[in-house]
Amino acid sequence: MRKTKIVATLSSKISFPTLKEMAKIFDCARINLSHGTFDDYKYIVDSIRQIEKQLNKYIPILFDLSGPKIRVTSINNINSVNRGDKIILSKTPISGAITITFPEIIDCLKEGQRIYIDDGKIRFKVKEIKKDFAILECLTKGILSIKKGVNFPDTKLPLPSLTEKDINDIKIIKDLNGDFVALSFVRHKNDILELREELFKNGLNIPIIAKIERPEAIPILDEIIDISEGIMVARGDLGVELSLEKVPIIQKKIIELCREKGKPVIVATQILETMVDKPEPTRAEISDIANAIFDGCDALMLSGETAYGQYPIESLKVLDAVSKETELHIKEQKVISMEDYHFLKGDPTSAIAFSAVNTALNLNAKAIVCFTVSGHTASIISKFRPKKTVYAVSYKISTLRKVCLFYGVQPLKVKKSTNTDDLMYEMERSILKNTKLKEDDLVIMTIGLPVAKEGNTNILKIHNLGGYLPYKSKHLLNKKIKV
Repeated sequence: MRKTKIVATLSSKISFPTLKEMAKIFDCARINLSHGTFDDYKYIVDSIRQIEKQLNKYIPILFDLSGPKIRVTSINNINSVNRGDKIILSKTPISGAITITFPEIIDCLKEGQRIYIDDGKIRFKVKEIKKDFAILECLTKGILSIKKGVNFPDTKLPLPSLTEKDINDIKIIKDLNGDFVALSFVRHKNDILELREELFKNGLNIPIIAKIERPEAIPILDEIIDISEGIMVARGDLGVELSLEKVPIIQKKIIELCREKGKPVIVATQILETMVDKPEPTRAEISDIANAIFDGCDALMLSGETAYGQYPIESLKVLDAVSKETELHIKEQKVISMEDYHFLKGDPTSAIAFSAVNTALNLNAKAIVCFTVSGHTASIISKFRPKKTVYAVSYKISTLRKVCLFYGVQPLKVKKSTNTDDLMYEMERSILKNTKLKEDDLVIMTIGLPVAKEGNTNILKIHNLGGYLPYKSKHLLNKKIKV
């Protein structure tokens, strides 16, 4: 069973049969709100919810807010540029000029600053600033088209992280019952707080994934990770805004910090870019995937490969195979030290999680089974990277979907219980009916008293499965728990 999770970006152009085949492999569906309409998003969500039932599998849906993404809005017949060409960047559409979203950026430009289009494929330098436009010199040859992204790596941009479009899109996320929301271009913790406030205004309390893609975020990574429920290393814009050679170092730093703090981290962008239009990846892409897993990422995300690429299923199969092979070579720590994990200090739940992993290691338990209301206990256990599968047991659908993003964690549903015996029986019943574990297998269990109280994991139990079966009639085992 693969432990590294796969996030697949989806579009309404994918047929239902293809989507179902893809969903057999990926763990989380991503909807990019920069593209598409409400009907497009609804088709994807309705399809995923239907597939969940057909596959008896929980699939969370991550909605990715557009943020202040700057794009080309008009090119006024400038179809191609050559090195040395002079073009105009204008606030308003005029002949021989290009325009962008957020035209007020022109007021912030200075001579000599760089401007990149299409992830740096076309590059310009600011030559002269006028009242309502700037004159740019082209540094590379390329083809211009509208909707391409624009980056200003040398310019401090006066743009909000949460745009008016994002605020409107939050209503879409509510209507379609999203499980995660990703915030683009995070620069400081107030961006996260502002989004959380807007979510609460709309009656939403879902995890926020902060996308790291701006230089301003790097010095305050600690603060951003602390206040978010997860992190996405968005290497596309990050690689344009910063020097390319810095991206691998920053990626490793972010993964390390997320591991220390017990937060899931997704590595994204150009994971299998070659497979957008080719049936095989490059060796460099395979090495990139393996190294991200060795570094400790929770999930890897495909974008164009699955959203509009020619080989979506093949891309998922490659990522699945490489992940499984890499995981075979991850060495399990013989003794796990609390000193390596900052989030453990003074937290009873973390202490129980730490003990569960070490006990499972010492006793060679078949699995770790944790009851969780919010998913927090499962997240902490996941950070220690136990070799055995972690089963996160919950009665809350939102939690069962949430844990699908955690490395090595599989969700299991139980009925809500009011006492310990009922809970232990329900946990055993779900484990024996929905996994390959069998009676007498040794597992490590974590639960909390009072039962079903959030943030209250305080009991560790070394347990042989089947001990609670006499508690209720065994024939109940024949009733399989459905998603």
